[in-house]
Amino acid sequence: MSYNVSFISLGCAKNQVNCEQMMALCAEAGYSIQAQPEGCDVVVVNTCGFLASACEEAIENILEMAELKKAGQVKKILVTGCMTQRYKEDIFHELPEVDGLLGTGSYGDIATAIAEVMEITVLIIFVLSPREINVSSFLVRVTIAPLSVR
Repeated sequence: MSYNVSFISLGCAKNQVNCEQMMALCAEAGYSIQAQPEGCDVVVVNTCGFLASACEEAIENILEMAELKKAGQVKKILVTGCMTQRYKEDIFHELPEVDGLLGTGSYGDIATAIAEVMEITVLIIFVLSPREINVSSFLVRVTIAPLSVR
């Protein structure tokens, strides 16, 4: 399946190179790379996490994408990069808007991560509280709702 994907690259020149590599992998997988996030299936926010100011910039960008998601202009938010490598648990717990995380050692899995984060919405589990599951080499948020009985 083809998805429209937008990338936001934050931080150093290495992040820009990694972002360009991920974009190339997505293009090879048949995904359409978009310059603007509005109207995309997935926005990939490639973060830097070495300085407090870089983390703040990343969080601001994630929250901006969350507003687009809330408005229905973006379907999923996938966060990659140094910040996810260093603060995976914090991001996942403090930013519920994020649908998936991909660490620095998993850039080569970007196309699979996008496909899985898009497909995870078809999973239905009947329990009473939110949970996380590990899919492949990245973390995906699964929203779990209680069973409605009529």
